[in-house]
Amino acid sequence: MVNESMYPIKFRVKKEELDIKRKWIQTGEIKCHKEVLAEEKKLTIPVMREELIIEKKFIDSESPDGSIRTETIRIPLREEQVEIKKHTFDLEKVEIYKHQLQQTESVDALLKKEVLFLKTAGNPNLEIKEL
Repeated sequence: MVNESMYPIKFRVKKEELDIKRKWIQTGEIKCHKEVLAEEKKLTIPVMREELIIEKKFIDSESPDGSIRTETIRIPLREEQVEIKKHTFDLEKVEIYKHQLQQTESVDALLKKEVLFLKTAGNPNLEIKEL
């Protein structure tokens, strides 16, 4: 005999669905900076100079051999001076930017679904109502 106080019996029949979310994760990092490298240059540059030369030659008349004495006077007129100027020019132009690419990714998931089965004995007259 069936106890009427046990009825109605309620079952929850469940099924799984997928909730798909995307999130950003950091996969790498780049730090950019410039460094100045110094190089010392030693150059040998020829420079010119002009001078006025005055040579005086004195003849010693009292000397038996007639010797000559020379006196030289040097007067600087002009000279080259080395002038150094530095200038900069571009070696290369570097552009750094981000680029986003869209790809598709396949995801496999096993979803479960519950199904209610009734096992009857004898010849019950079943009436199914949809709620």
